Amino acid sequence: MLCIHQCAAPRAWQGTEIEFVSQIATQLGVALQQAELLERSRQQALELATINSNLEQEIIVRRQAEQRLSLFIQQTPLAVIEWDTNFRVTRWNPAACQMFGYTATEAMGRHPAQLVLPEEVWESVDENFTMLLTQNEGSRSTTENLTKDGRLIVCEWYNTPLIDAGEVIGIASLVLDITERVQAEAQLRQKTEQLQNALQELQHTQTHLIQSEKMSSLGQLVAGVAHEINNPVNFIYGNIAHVDEYTQDLLGLLELYQSYYPEAIAEIDAKIEDADLEFIGEDLPKLLTSMRVGAERIREIVLSLRNFSRLDQAEVKPVDIHEGLDSTLMILQHRLKPTASRPGIDVVKEFGDLPEVECFAGQLNQVFMNLLANAIDALQEYQDSHGKVMPNQQPARITISTCGLDAETVQIGIKDNGPGIPEEVRDRLFDPFFTTKPAGKGTGLGLSISYQIVEKHQGTLRCRSTEDGGAEFVIKIPVKQAISAKADSLLLDNPAT
Repeated sequence: MLCIHQCAAPRAWQGTEIEFVSQIATQLGVALQQAELLERSRQQALELATINSNLEQEIIVRRQAEQRLSLFIQQTPLAVIEWDTNFRVTRWNPAACQMFGYTATEAMGRHPAQLVLPEEVWESVDENFTMLLTQNEGSRSTTENLTKDGRLIVCEWYNTPLIDAGEVIGIASLVLDITERVQAEAQLRQKTEQLQNALQELQHTQTHLIQSEKMSSLGQLVAGVAHEINNPVNFIYGNIAHVDEYTQDLLGLLELYQSYYPEAIAEIDAKIEDADLEFIGEDLPKLLTSMRVGAERIREIVLSLRNFSRLDQAEVKPVDIHEGLDSTLMILQHRLKPTASRPGIDVVKEFGDLPEVECFAGQLNQVFMNLLANAIDALQEYQDSHGKVMPNQQPARITISTCGLDAETVQIGIKDNGPGIPEEVRDRLFDPFFTTKPAGKGTGLGLSISYQIVEKHQGTLRCRSTEDGGAEFVIKIPVKQAISAKADSLLLDNPAT
């Protein structure tokens, strides 16, 4: 440029000058290119420095994270175990050492079946691990595991596949020893069950005390009434024979007098006519006969009351089962008769030839009372709700059957032809306080206590459906009892509960 500047006037450029200027221009272009490259290099250097700084910072963060993770794995109470795709241990933290008893050196490279699993589950291990590898999903399970010293512990396993670049490279497991928790839960369940049993026993004891007191009062009342009625009835019944004898003597004497003195004075004839002596002579023997029948009936009722309560039999004694059934029917007779609002209930007796059975007669009679009263309730409720018509248009009927199953066992069946009992209800019939009756009409204790009474006689009480749709309660008890308990050891209940 200096050379060009020194040209004072127009002139032709020499070749050397042109070449010189050309070289200068070339050098200038190179210098400009170098300056641009230098600037690019400077920018790239700055960018690389920034990237390098970021990488160094990320490495520091990752190293810190790895250190924290390693510290967590070393200090966590959870056992941390890693397995490769061949199910061999690649990591075994101190918690795993403490939990299973193997050091990391002992555990590395070993299969779980060789370490912590009982022999009976070995076959399923590979299958479960393979499923984890193929499904790429975690799993949770509770298993029983073995320690190095042979102890059996319960562990929760949380397994998840380890994935790198979309490929499963192993499995990580977190393991928690829950043996103490499982034992505590088992103890809690046991204590809960014990408390429930204690509560049930308390309810049974309370029921026993209440029912014993009720039956004691009822028995004393029955005994007192029977005694008070029995004395005057025996007096009346014993004197009726004498009254009848005296009456026959007086009537015979009057008849003899009339045969010898047929013509009486007018005043006596008038009195005979007013009194209707002929009618008295015919009706008085009938009245005496009726009085005798009535007195006998009262004596039968008193005997039935005494037989039913059996307060004088506090020990096991041989008794006539049929006598107990008849006594119970006698007491329930008023409920079997027809009334203005509903027809009566027929009772069919199919009594077999039974030996005397050793039992607590009063308690067994109580069972008969409960079963018969329940049958009467079922039939009457069906009559009330279905227009007095029973299923199959049959009259209401209760069938009582007895038979000897063998030389050692007798069976008593009480069957009705009512609507029957659904299966879901039959399953709960003998549960305490379970009742299908309306509120205020049943306590739900009758069948439960009846079941206990029969059971304490070494017998069974079952309910089954009958062919005609009704229900039948079947009692089976041994003829001989291997018990010598007092009668008050059995629970009692009031009728129709």
